[in-house]
Amino acid sequence: MIFTIAARELKSLFLSPLAWAILAVVQLILAYIFLVSVDQFLEVQPRLIGMTDDITGIRRRGGFGMKRRLLLYTATAAVGGWWFVAKLGKDAINIPFFGDAHIGGVCY
Repeated sequence: MIFTIAARELKSLFLSPLAWAILAVVQLILAYIFLVSVDQFLEVQPRLIGMTDDITGIRRRGGFGMKRRLLLYTATAAVGGWWFVAKLGKDAINIPFFGDAHIGGVCY
């Protein structure tokens, strides 16, 4: 009973262009919020490695060595690269003045 009433109301609601305009505005706002959160994470990601280096520096003298620090940076870059290829479907990098370089076959 409730589902039939809800279905009828939704059908009548989306017959008007105003509902579609509101839906488009909400989608734009949500996309902006998502992109801002991705940007904030990309700013914080290198700091997380520095924070773990500082914490280990407190527990033992000197923190991470260069090999371990390079390994952590490589691991986080590999996970980020995997995310862009596997989850987002991006398989090309843009090289300025040369264009796109498709690297999809290399990553799989």
